[in-house]
Amino acid sequence: ATRVPMHGPNQWPAHFPGLRGPAETYFAACEKLGRRLLAGIASGLGLGEAFFEPLSSEAMVQMRMFHYPPPEEEAVYGSSPHTDYGMITLLAQDPIGGLEVKTLSGEWVSAPYIEGTLVINIGDMLSRLTNGKYNSTLHRVINRAQKDRYSVAMFYHLNADADVTPLKCCITAEEPAKYSSTKYLTH
Repeated sequence: ATRVPMHGPNQWPAHFPGLRGPAETYFAACEKLGRRLLAGIASGLGLGEAFFEPLSSEAMVQMRMFHYPPPEEEAVYGSSPHTDYGMITLLAQDPIGGLEVKTLSGEWVSAPYIEGTLVINIGDMLSRLTNGKYNSTLHRVINRAQKDRYSVAMFYHLNADADVTPLKCCITAEEPAKYSSTKYLTH
């Protein structure tokens, strides 16, 4: 069998056996939500809710648990400015804060914690598919609180071999295709 990068069994820390059950439950819920969000995006583009289903039948979905310790000096990046690679990211953050998003006008603004909600970021592959109609979210983390900060990110991707070509519904004479075709994982 061919090995696909970013596929394989999870590795669980032996020193924290109580983590696995709740993490797997959360993962399953976020994976289901990710599929629902992609269905909503497809519907909003006029493609029908099932459009992404064949492209995500073996979706690469990754969950990462982040810890940002208090900085030793001011304004130290916990995560420097970046966009996420995939389709969408579902982020649960704690009340400490620190996530900042760059607006289209170039200003960095706080993405405040709102109890019971998730932050949803658009990734590079969704931006590419929509020919830039939906833009990747440039963001960073700066822990200014002098406390430990935690977040859990679920990165939702398409199948490793999915064709990523700007969608016809996002190409016009005024907005020709900005990107060439590529396979999801080879980009």
